[in-house]
Amino acid sequence: MNRNLGFITRCLGYSLIRNQKCFISNSRYLPSLIKSKQINYASIHNSIRKFSSSNQDVIEKEFQTAIANFSKLTTIDNDMKLRLIALCKQGSIGPCTSDKPSMFNADEKAEYQAWKALGEMSQDDAKKQYTELVNKLLNENPDKQKSQKEPELVFEERDQVYWIKLNRPKQYNAITPEMYQGLIDALKRSGEDPGIKFTVITGNGPYFSSGNDLNNFPRAIEEYDGDIPKAMDESRALCQRFVSAFIDFPKMLIGAINGPAFGIMFTTLGLYDCVISTEKAFFTCPFSSLGQSPEGCSTHTFPQIFGPSKASELLYFNYRMPAEEAHRLGFLSRIVPSDQLQNHLEEWLYSEKGLVKTCYPNSMFNAKGIVRNEETRLMLHEINKVECDFLQQSWSSEECADALQKFYSRK
Repeated sequence: MNRNLGFITRCLGYSLIRNQKCFISNSRYLPSLIKSKQINYASIHNSIRKFSSSNQDVIEKEFQTAIANFSKLTTIDNDMKLRLIALCKQGSIGPCTSDKPSMFNADEKAEYQAWKALGEMSQDDAKKQYTELVNKLLNENPDKQKSQKEPELVFEERDQVYWIKLNRPKQYNAITPEMYQGLIDALKRSGEDPGIKFTVITGNGPYFSSGNDLNNFPRAIEEYDGDIPKAMDESRALCQRFVSAFIDFPKMLIGAINGPAFGIMFTTLGLYDCVISTEKAFFTCPFSSLGQSPEGCSTHTFPQIFGPSKASELLYFNYRMPAEEAHRLGFLSRIVPSDQLQNHLEEWLYSEKGLVKTCYPNSMFNAKGIVRNEETRLMLHEINKVECDFLQQSWSSEECADALQKFYSRK
């Protein structure tokens, strides 16, 4: 083990990305929405937000962008974090109507008091204050200016649909630690928001995603001052949380695959409820060419979806599956011309006969609860854990180190 870790260190050596601060998770401070069971029937219906005016559209888009940028605020104090959490809840749900938490839970009590202190502040005012505060804090650090203008994830909440767009087109939407955590938080927000029926994940640019950004490895090692086991432990935990967010997502999750999908952004598609793509998409998870092992519960979902032999080609032999074959095998529900994808989604979701207007939410959610019942979820969580255990072991192997060395030597 130590010999292999040393081998990785030598391979990565001077490939470490300098002058970049790795992601510091603020997940326990990130804005989280109140669970729907804490809101009565009337308030659920009152919380469905329809933005009829362009001004409200602008407020909402800026609010979602600010939520995406929250994870970049790594130096704010707890009082400011509590203020931001309260404004986010007020903007997303409205005034606090939940029960007072136990006096023994200090964190929840502090968040409750901060939210309650906002009184009857309107949702629009709360969104504007939240956006202004996040932007002000980002502007105080010049190094964050570019990140603020070009968020790696773009969020939009519109007419009961929560849109998530991967937004690193120049890097083929490769997934960074910030994006992993951002997607976890976005699924939590949309899953808990009673005004959301559908969540759609798509990508900006020619690729849906090229998978895990391999620069994450040296970044993690640098972040933990060369402590490779610690970096691997944290990376493994993030991967497991990421996949768990898809396993536990209670609402309708749609993948709109605009281009090629690699690695974990392919394997997790097996946990979506419906996946469509353009003719330009293909699907591959080149695990054995990278000296790594499968993730995303693909060791379970792929044999079920594709059959054992084709799943073996994908999981073991780095097979690249074209969209047409994925559609024929039932992985995709349809293929849409690439220049019509957005129009197709708008028509499918928002037309008079679209999903938003014709599908009752509880009917869908109850049906999904049967399909992915508690027993199934527990099984998937166990598979996720086992896959992540093997994945972490593969990171310590000479095969993985050799593959990474080849990758960095090409850069």
